[in-house]
Amino acid sequence: MIHIPATYAEGVYVLIQGDDVAQAREKAGLTQTGLAVLCGWAQSKQSRLESPGEHRVDIDTYKQLQAALNREG
Repeated sequence: MIHIPATYAEGVYVLIQGDDVAQAREKAGLTQTGLAVLCGWAQSKQSRLESPGEHRVDIDTYKQLQAALNREG
C-alpha cells in the first residue's frame, strides 16, 4: 500500500509535503497526468500538489490521492 504522510489540521484539512506526493506517485508508476486523470482534476493541480513545501488540502482531496495511488490494475 502506498501512503502519503499527512498531519491533520483543523479537522477538515491535512498538511502534506509536495515531495511526499511526488514520491508516492512515482512509486505507483504514474505520471502527473495519469494521477490527475484518476483523481478527476487537471494536471496543473497535480503539479501544484507536488511542488516543494507543505500544502494544506481538504480531506477529500487527500482521500482521492490515496485511493488513486492504491487502485488495483
